[in-house]
Amino acid sequence: MAQEPLYSRRKGTRVQPDHIYVIPPGKIMTISDRRLSLEEQPKHPSVSHSIDIFFRSLAEDVKERAIAIVLSGAGSDGADGARAIKAQQGLVIVQDPETAKYDSVPLLTPQPRRRLCPRNMREEFREPGSEKPLPAFPQEPKRKGPR
Repeated sequence: MAQEPLYSRRKGTRVQPDHIYVIPPGKIMTISDRRLSLEEQPKHPSVSHSIDIFFRSLAEDVKERAIAIVLSGAGSDGADGARAIKAQQGLVIVQDPETAKYDSVPLLTPQPRRRLCPRNMREEFREPGSEKPLPAFPQEPKRKGPR
């Protein structure tokens, strides 16, 4: 896995295995033909639903191969996009609401395959043909002294 998030900064970035892509603040990310696209968010959106927009484009792009992992969140951003992935027979996993700081998004996400504590989510993903789970995300080094 990538050691740190990658910010996609130019239009048409091709998605690569073992990389993490993060939507930068103030942007909307979509995917088409396995390429990421970034656009500016509207200047005065009533409500920004950047995760819903991304999940819907992912569902359309890769159909049943789409995977949505929905974590803690207030409001509903992510729930509608997860519905689009579910409609394409994709995989939806949500954070167990009991472990979430804000549980509204996990609770609003329809019929997830599983509700899991984030530290147990990697167990859902295995190397093809293996019973061994994928490697864990690297642990952040412990800081010494004051932060």
